[in-house]
Amino acid sequence: MIFSKQLERRGIWWHSQNLNEDSKGNIRGSKFWHGRSWLKWKEGACGLGVKWIIGKQACFCHAYVQVGGEDLLKIGIALPWVFVLWFHVDMKHKRQEEMEIGLNLFKGLLSWKIWSRSNEWHMDTPRWRGGSLYIPDFILGKRKYSSETIDEDRVFIRMPEECYHGNCRISRDTWRRSRWPWPLILTRATIELDKPIPIPGKGENSWDQGDSATYSMTMCASTKEEAVLILQNSVLDTRKRWGWRDGRTPSA
Repeated sequence: MIFSKQLERRGIWWHSQNLNEDSKGNIRGSKFWHGRSWLKWKEGACGLGVKWIIGKQACFCHAYVQVGGEDLLKIGIALPWVFVLWFHVDMKHKRQEEMEIGLNLFKGLLSWKIWSRSNEWHMDTPRWRGGSLYIPDFILGKRKYSSETIDEDRVFIRMPEECYHGNCRISRDTWRRSRWPWPLILTRATIELDKPIPIPGKGENSWDQGDSATYSMTMCASTKEEAVLILQNSVLDTRKRWGWRDGRTPSA
């Protein structure tokens, strides 16, 4: 506190913020693990900022440099499950067009930019200047999907307000890669409903159908009875999360 006041007397302002907040806005943890700070001088004409994440929340990898745009300069460095650091330098006089040099790896997708516009991509951009590569497909071959129907029958789903009917298809679904000898095989069920099951309370307090309804569902199940039970429980759980109780909406 004393240090901050001494800096302010010299025209330098320093601020920091703890970013460990839960969904209710309560602080859960030390600033050391997730936070940011700013250093500004010359009455806000110049500024230096840093934001960081330490530990398991740092679950991605990248390294980039951006010039222009909202900040004069941005630098980002991330090592998965170790740390993420973002630096930015702000000045009143800066380049308006934002250009980037960077490399990003997230969930197997490698993307790159070599002095290309940030957050933009054009058909005429050469691949070496801006492109992406999904590493599992490149190494193992693209995943190919096939489905074999095991059984198909009519089903009914009993809900508190009424009984809904539909068609249930049991299938053996397979995903194969040309350079990987072990395919992924799942037995799944898909229920297509004749009439959608509404979810009252989800953004509205009514039984009106529309976006707040379940029209179909695909799940891992080997029998139609198991599939019906999964769909019933899923709809009831969603209703309860959105305020539905005992067959009534919050406004009823």
